[in-house]
Amino acid sequence: MDGLVCAPNINYRIEQVLYCNDVTKRQFYKVKNIELGMFYGLKVIEIDDFQAAKQVKNEVTALNRLPFGMAPKCLQYWVQGKQHYLLLDWIEGNPISALYQQRPQSGMEEKQRLLVAQKLTQRVADIHRVRMLHRDIKPENVIVRMQGNNVQDVLLIDFGLANQQRAVEEGTPFYQAPEQSLSRHIRLSEGVDVFSVCQTIHFLITGHPLQLSPNFTNDDWSQPLAHSLSASGISAPLTTLLAKGLAFDPNKRLKQAATLNNELRQLLRR
Repeated sequence: MDGLVCAPNINYRIEQVLYCNDVTKRQFYKVKNIELGMFYGLKVIEIDDFQAAKQVKNEVTALNRLPFGMAPKCLQYWVQGKQHYLLLDWIEGNPISALYQQRPQSGMEEKQRLLVAQKLTQRVADIHRVRMLHRDIKPENVIVRMQGNNVQDVLLIDFGLANQQRAVEEGTPFYQAPEQSLSRHIRLSEGVDVFSVCQTIHFLITGHPLQLSPNFTNDDWSQPLAHSLSASGISAPLTTLLAKGLAFDPNKRLKQAATLNNELRQLLRR
């Protein structure tokens, strides 16, 4: 795509390429309204079939179902050939995946990352209150807004799965709950987002998700969670908390992001 995007009745100039994936045929740009000088996010998806087009429309519906301020709204949607365009509110900030690639270098830095985690769980709890599941929470989809050295806000992006019917497998490896890849018959609950959030918190502290693999009977992890978490060098209180959210069995997993949020608040007070 060249530097100019022609939408119905108005043109946008590409200011920054945020990602361009040839496999998924999805691109995301920071664009500028040439006439007004305002910035927006522009998601471009190349689609070959009716079902995929329906999924894009479901994503637009999901975004605009959420209350104001909870996620970027889709302001305009149009189609040119196989290209589907979603013009979104621009969110200033950086994804967790870009901000935190190494372990914290001090106790103060670790506390700041736990604050990011607490604000993330609050955001997820807000989404669950309006009866929506994100279903693909990962560091790339969590935007942190800073004000100087202080965490101002944390927002979720990419609600592409939130309003879709279940596929054989969904989500992102390591961040997807087991029932999203192994148990098609299980009804998804808030626990899938709790699992993904806990893996994202692990990334916040260590720079990578916890490496988990199912046992031979696909009914639990091959290694005890406490052992795997301790080997990551995570503190005992955080190990206890993450173990609750990373349980293989959704019935044994921490069920609500609001509960995870409250426990993180208590951890931050120590």
